[in-house]
Amino acid sequence: MDDSILAARRSDGPHPTPHKSGYFHTRGALGVPLPLTPGPSPASVGKNAPVGRKRRVRGRGVEGEGGTSSRPNKLSPRAAWLALLFALPALWPLLRPGFFVSDDGRFHVYRLAALADAWRQGVLYPRLFPEFGFGYGQAVLNFYAPLSYYPAAFLALVGFGPPAAMQLALALGFLLAALAAYGYARSLWGHAGGVLAAVAYTYFPYHLTDAYLRGALPEHFAFVWPPLILWAYTAAFREEKPLRLLLWGALAWAALLCTHNLTALLMAPVTAFYLLLLAWWTGRWPRLLAALGSLALALGLSAAFWLPSLAESRYVGISLGPSDGYQKHLAPLASLIEFSPLYQYPPTGALYHPLSWLSALIFLVVLILVVRTALMRPPPQPLTEVDIPIGGRSQENHPPSPQPSPQRGEGV
Repeated sequence: MDDSILAARRSDGPHPTPHKSGYFHTRGALGVPLPLTPGPSPASVGKNAPVGRKRRVRGRGVEGEGGTSSRPNKLSPRAAWLALLFALPALWPLLRPGFFVSDDGRFHVYRLAALADAWRQGVLYPRLFPEFGFGYGQAVLNFYAPLSYYPAAFLALVGFGPPAAMQLALALGFLLAALAAYGYARSLWGHAGGVLAAVAYTYFPYHLTDAYLRGALPEHFAFVWPPLILWAYTAAFREEKPLRLLLWGALAWAALLCTHNLTALLMAPVTAFYLLLLAWWTGRWPRLLAALGSLALALGLSAAFWLPSLAESRYVGISLGPSDGYQKHLAPLASLIEFSPLYQYPPTGALYHPLSWLSALIFLVVLILVVRTALMRPPPQPLTEVDIPIGGRSQENHPPSPQPSPQRGEGV
């Protein structure tokens, strides 16, 4: 190709690279190489470009989008509704009359009822419920993340009974988590991958156990935020302008911190590893500093909850009582997997919520496929730019290379 037309330089983003066949390598989700696609000709690139200006040339990514786009295809309302439709059977236990029996469900019903009563008295964030503890009061929301109680308390405030509000909040948690999983997986693998991920996430055994055996409203609602966190940071490493996406990541992290303390603690090392993986996969190591700034912003947005809780926890008996802190919750590794193809409701054995061997096998296969795809990734290549020639000369004033005259019988 004419040297006066194409000029290459280094860039930090994914891009197409010319192939000897005249086609271009392109990268789709997370920089994964896609099949060879025809490269744009200089004439087609310069057709609508200002004269004498450079334009970046990118190959066509997933379904016609550029290789760095975080939206491999347009959001399909039909696919999103399909994900919600597949999640609806998970709500079937909520349709039975009465309130279901669970480990902690009644405690959360009391708390959301107390929060709704505080709102009636004009207190939006009551750190202490005065009617708890035989009238002495308990500082529940000073140490326990409050966000999941707010949708349920609103339902109780507008006329639903507290048990019904609790059940509706559980249903809302299932649907929002399915949409979050769909959105994250859709950005990587398209609509079909998004729907499959939503189904797998909804019916993950511990997700159902959290709602119907444990009745743990905050932990159940915390399932909404991890897919949104991963989605935001994946897009931030793939887009050219990541600021808006980093802000979304900060909001999702702040929401998780204000929803369930321990889920946030478990998600912290996952996020750190995922950010390192994204930086390695895309080659955008400087984005790690921006991601750290996003996490710092999340800490600042949620400081109204965690800062008083951390400062005042030494004055209360957290982790005391029958559970004796974490000492009776550290089961041996041999009991993490149960030798049954199905998840037991309720589970049996030393560990209360072991994985079935089928779930562990599926996780292992997916992990091997992800690692194999990562190892097959080719090294990054420079971004291609096009110089639009002016009057037969390029912007760098290089003389045009002589073109061979067509031979007799050849097409022009």
